Order: sequence, then C-alpha cells, then structure tokens
Amino acid sequence: MKFPIPGCLPALLFLMLLQPAHAIGNLAEPQAGVEEKTGSVIPLNLSFYDEGGRKAKLNSLLDKPAILSFAYFNCTNFCNEFLGNLAESLDSVASEAGKDYTSITVSFDEKDTPFDASKKKNNYIGSFKRPFPREGWRFLTGDEENIRALASSVGFSFNRDGNAFRHPVALIILSPEGRIIRYINGDRFIPSDIDMAVLEAKENRTGATIPKALFLCYSYDPQKRAYVFSFMKASGFFILFAAASFFIYLTSSNKKKKD
Repeated sequence: MKFPIPGCLPALLFLMLLQPAHAIGNLAEPQAGVEEKTGSVIPLNLSFYDEGGRKAKLNSLLDKPAILSFAYFNCTNFCNEFLGNLAESLDSVASEAGKDYTSITVSFDEKDTPFDASKKKNNYIGSFKRPFPREGWRFLTGDEENIRALASSVGFSFNRDGNAFRHPVALIILSPEGRIIRYINGDRFIPSDIDMAVLEAKENRTGATIPKALFLCYSYDPQKRAYVFSFMKASGFFILFAAASFFIYLTSSNKKKKD
C-alpha cells in the first residue's frame, strides 16, 4: 500500500524540531511508546491466564500467526475504541480466525482478572457480523512480572497514571515461532494490511512498518477502507511549521545584527 508522503514533510520536520526538547524534559521517566524490535523473538515461556481462568503459556497459543495487542480491561475510554476498531477490522479480513491466525490481547494492568477478560471478550466477539470462533481471539491477564517481560520484549512501554495508564496503540504481528514480523501503528487498521502481515508471519518473513507519521496527515475512511489525505490536519501542521520557521528566522537575524 502506497501513501503520498511529500504532503506530510512539513509535519515531520516540525516534529523533528520539537523532539530534542521533549526528550530532554522527560529523561527521568520512561516514555510510553513503541520501540520496534522487528525480527526479535519473544520469550515463549511466559505464563498468563486466559478468559476462563486457565493458565496459558505463550508457546501453547502460538501454533499459528498471532496478532498481539495490549489494552487494560477496566479502561472506560480509548482502549474500548481501540479494541472496537480492531474487532471491526477482523470482521472484514480475508484471513480466517482460529485457522490462519489468532488474535491475542494482553492486559497490561496486573489488577485485571480473568472475569474482566471474559466480559471484554464477550463484548467484542458479540459484535461480529459474520461467524467468529471464540478461540480466534484470546484475552489474557497476568502478574506484573510476566506482563512487563512480554511488553519489554516487543518494545511496548506504558506508565501507570493514577487509576489509568499512558500507553501507545499498535498491533504486533508474530510468527508461530514467536518472531516479531511487523508493527501496525495507530488505532484503526486496514483489513488488507492485517491480511498481508498474517501471510508474512506464516512465511516467517519480516515486513515494513506503517509509519506513525502517516496518521498525522491522513485519516482513515471506514467506508473506503483506506487512508485519505486530511486537509485540515495537514494545514494545521503546516501553520505550526511555518510559525516555527519564522521564529527561527527572526532569532538568527537578530544574532547576525548583534554580530
């Protein structure tokens, strides 16, 4: 899938200008985000609990390509939207759940229980328009040690913020051997991207990540099932970029006059 990247260049340059100040100001606390580790293998001996309260090791779940996601099940805001969008995409993919892939959602809140996982699973399995096998989407909970170990192995960083969390949103595609094949960033997903990633995982072949920057200038159109250029987003970033450039120009001009 191709994206007309040049329209986003002003936004990308502006973000590059902001990045150093952001990084310096937050050295004391790890940032919530995704550090991609494509090609790495996750530890398959980690142990969790499934939605039925049964112990489940990762190696027993990865008998086929897996679509790994993270959320916390008592979230009342963005996690629900994220998982709802994922359910909508899985309802439209050509790949068959339980046969071609398994979707695995792990709670990063150690306080979540199998009962919480079961409620979430029932909500989203019940939203599918076509038949969807219950074993095709697993909802896991676990202790902090196993959660952190899995999250760290795929480069997923999150921070507790009171009763809530600061966290990124992304899908991590895994091969049956536990190899990280591809990252799909953002909170909405194109079914064809998921199908391609599942095929790559089946062949144990790593693929390119859909850049996060695209979500700055493009919006997902659910009717067209494609990313479309967002004039409002691009205009806003261009204005910010122009203002930053003008400020830099004034600053450099004043320095030259003083010299």
